[in-house]
Amino acid sequence: MALLSICAAIVTGVFGVMIYSIAAFRGAESSLPRRRNALLEVLWATVPIVIMVSTAAPAVSQLLDPAPRDRVAQPTRAPLMSPAPEPLVSLD
Repeated sequence: MALLSICAAIVTGVFGVMIYSIAAFRGAESSLPRRRNALLEVLWATVPIVIMVSTAAPAVSQLLDPAPRDRVAQPTRAPLMSPAPEPLVSLD
């Protein structure tokens, strides 16, 4: 449930910023070229990459690492089939 709350907060924040940006920067005067901020552009590209790598690394390590011996399920013998039950009513 905590993970759902975190995801809801992230979605709410992203949509809030998006709606604010659409409302605040619409119009002809905002379409003029602006001064570039190189640091912001680098962060804008780097942060999603860091997030993706940090979430993918544990998953990949689990896929490539064999499970420890104490956690591997041991095969068991299937039980022998029991004989068919006797019918409740005789068909004689």
